[in-house]
Amino acid sequence: MCNLRSNFILCDVCSSESREDFYLLLLTRLKDECDDYFGFEAKCIDMQDVIDHYTVPDDPVIIFDQNVHQIDNNSKQLLENYTGISVDEAVPIMVAGDGDCLFHSLRTLYPTMSIDELRARAIVELCSNKYYYETVKSEMNLELVDDESVQSHVLRIANSQEYSGVLTIAALSTVTGRAIESIYPSVNENDRYYELLNNVFIPRNKPSSLSTMPLRIMWTGPKQGSDRMWVPNHFVPLLSVRQSNSSIETIPTIVGMDNDEDMHVEYAKASSRIVSRTNNSKTNHTSQIEDEKENNSEIRNDISIFDKRQIFLEAPAIIQRMIQAVKEDEIFELPPKIVTHSSMFNVKLTKENRLSIGKDGNGIWTKMRSVKTMFIFKEPDKYQIVRQDDKGTLFYNERVGNHYIACPVNPNQVITMHRYYATNATNSSFRRMIAYIDQMSVGDDSNKLNLPIFLQYVTGNQYSTENLRLKPHGNATKFDRSFTSTLPSVLGQIQAQPRFLKPSTIYNASIRNVEEASLPAITTVRDRKQVYNARQKNESSVEEYMSIMRRLEDTKSTVARISMSRGEAPVLLLSQSHMIKELKRCCLNSSEHIQSSVLCIDTTFNLGRFFVTPIAYRNIAVQYRKTKKAPIFIGPIMIHYRDDTQSYQELLTYVHQELKNCDTVVIGSDGAKAIKKAVENVFPHSTHLYCTRHVRQNIERQLMKYRTTLEERRGVLERIFDSSESLIQSETEEEFQDRLSELSEYWRTIQNSGETRSNGVTDFFQWFNQYQVNIFRNHLIAAIRIPINFLDRNGSPRLFYNNDIESMNYAFKNQTNWEQRSLSEIIDILSNLITAQKNESIRALYDSGELELVPPFSRFVCDSHIWSAKTLTERNQTIEDYYNYVPPDSKPKRNLNISQKAGRKPGRSKVRGSSTTTRKKK
Repeated sequence: MCNLRSNFILCDVCSSESREDFYLLLLTRLKDECDDYFGFEAKCIDMQDVIDHYTVPDDPVIIFDQNVHQIDNNSKQLLENYTGISVDEAVPIMVAGDGDCLFHSLRTLYPTMSIDELRARAIVELCSNKYYYETVKSEMNLELVDDESVQSHVLRIANSQEYSGVLTIAALSTVTGRAIESIYPSVNENDRYYELLNNVFIPRNKPSSLSTMPLRIMWTGPKQGSDRMWVPNHFVPLLSVRQSNSSIETIPTIVGMDNDEDMHVEYAKASSRIVSRTNNSKTNHTSQIEDEKENNSEIRNDISIFDKRQIFLEAPAIIQRMIQAVKEDEIFELPPKIVTHSSMFNVKLTKENRLSIGKDGNGIWTKMRSVKTMFIFKEPDKYQIVRQDDKGTLFYNERVGNHYIACPVNPNQVITMHRYYATNATNSSFRRMIAYIDQMSVGDDSNKLNLPIFLQYVTGNQYSTENLRLKPHGNATKFDRSFTSTLPSVLGQIQAQPRFLKPSTIYNASIRNVEEASLPAITTVRDRKQVYNARQKNESSVEEYMSIMRRLEDTKSTVARISMSRGEAPVLLLSQSHMIKELKRCCLNSSEHIQSSVLCIDTTFNLGRFFVTPIAYRNIAVQYRKTKKAPIFIGPIMIHYRDDTQSYQELLTYVHQELKNCDTVVIGSDGAKAIKKAVENVFPHSTHLYCTRHVRQNIERQLMKYRTTLEERRGVLERIFDSSESLIQSETEEEFQDRLSELSEYWRTIQNSGETRSNGVTDFFQWFNQYQVNIFRNHLIAAIRIPINFLDRNGSPRLFYNNDIESMNYAFKNQTNWEQRSLSEIIDILSNLITAQKNESIRALYDSGELELVPPFSRFVCDSHIWSAKTLTERNQTIEDYYNYVPPDSKPKRNLNISQKAGRKPGRSKVRGSSTTTRKKK
């Protein structure tokens, strides 16, 4: 959403935003393009990859809670009198009627999603699939209801308090992944609108969502007048007044297959009249619940019915099968492979089987849903299903005659069974369910039983998968290659091989007996790349660090220091002597011809399972031949595992010691708190510049959170950054205070303009005064940059940007091909970059390569023929002299106000040693 460079779609700042702020910022970016639809559409396409940064909750709120929801009585009358839905079944919920009622209705169902998130998701969905929604509107004959095009609709609903209709409902169905049932009362009797708007909108990418109960949105409005047609102007959600079966079950239905048609088997519903029983309380009875299975004694012989209908077993039947398998010792030691028919298995619960049970040789499985069921053992082989009431209290139902009594449960005795449902990517009729016990260490009875993993495959009726054609992996680049998972045991054998063996050697050995392998697709290595990846993931840290420590013995190694304290991760420093010499003369010494460089520091992420923090600076001794600009050079580099102040202090302390404890250095960073504290501790007297772009984006982000318009944001940013008399260009403290007052007045003007602001938030200028004023005063304004001679060619103070160090970080990631690498590989890559930069400087000594020396360093340049004639010792001496050279000040510093002409004879030439005199013309 911002312009910060990252090898991921989102930068670290954007990805760390809260859910509400994240979508507010995203929606604001979209609104900035709202003038032109094509630019708006392009921005939406760009946002497709980040729109799902936060996932949509799987379970909407569909049950009415009188402590949370308020019934809309007017809509309740319409529902009762003009629809076929009973108010005993569902009730309409009151939502704000501010023009965003449809989004408020969806937020009632999804409380964790903000209005901005729902609006942004709907807009991106409509823009990305506009032709689909035009077709939906046409096929459902909705032009009579809404003849607005998708383009016009999107541009309109991008703003708050705008009417949203059928197109938005259709898009929100895809956004939530659930069907939305539109309920239109027949107030005008069976008119055309009643016929069209009583419909169900299906998600674009989930046509199977009809297996779950659709969300209900009702059209409502004022009471019907006696002399006019009723016109709706409001949306409200409908919530069920019936309790669901259990808060533990995440899916209300199970989808099965019967003659190639979907069938739904509903779970038992838990009555809201069940109350807890204690020793001192009165026993309360509940009515018997139809088909409720609470324990072993109530399970009917449904297995044959389930097998016939090709559906998955219910939780009680699965638990009973696990218990029977333990009793009868019918447990497989290993999971089955290449299953082609409907079947059930009980597999021994081990770590190896847990990892390999999903790798069955049937290709890719798409996870559909997961369900949790809680139960307890009352006896070694007798269980009770555990439920949870609205207050979170756990209980089980004990049957007494035709009634159930709720008995409280100790949470420490509860066992959780997980069920994972998946569909084969090749054939959606081929499905799988894996169930296992998560807490086997709870209670002695569960330990005695040691319940196995339950595995069930379901296919269509009279259907097998013997000729199943496997599909490629979803991330595959070769679409003609089918995918099968390799067993973890095979990968373990690869990882156990010695490090000195090449991947090709291990690969050839693993496929040696491929003719005898029963299931070669999953019991042999896929290719050499898989061998390489498996070895990388298993590389021993101890072995790796021992090899790195041995590099310290080499005086030419780039590994300069390895430090580690008790209980902490190690810190590595990469540096060489020539790097310190160049850093010292470029960042400390300034003269008439040379301006000191800024010592930049920033952290690179995602190079490996560690952080890499380099120091970068402009090498003022050389310049590019074409652009005549000083190149960016690498200074000391730190590889660390903690992103904290202590780590950065180690790097800066090393630099401080190598610079002979010199504090007169200019440091630049992005203003990270850990780096800021480290600089204050190690270089307390230095000048620390903050990156203007990072501070600007932070302020712009905050302005978006206050829902300012694009023009308002531009006005604020102009007064802070852009104008010649902006806050950041203040050359004195008085100017800074005056311009700060002007900014305050401008913000008050915006506040009084009548624009809608979010309530309950801190005033922007108050936030700026609290968090930004001192940053500007100490790290940004011209009064800080002028004394350190941070000026442009015209003598004006220039703004500092962290581009130099970020371009170096970009170069690091390019060298790694934007992939995470091991520690040894990163050290080798960084060492090669350091060596390459040194070699370029050496080539400039004999006037070759991309760089050239600038005065006064050009005194070391010689002809290539002369360089070739030098011996190795002479070359090394020239290189050593170049790195040791520090240019003197061209004008000696004088403590007294003495003229340079003092002591000269009047009329003498300015050329020292000349005997001629200057004669006046006659």
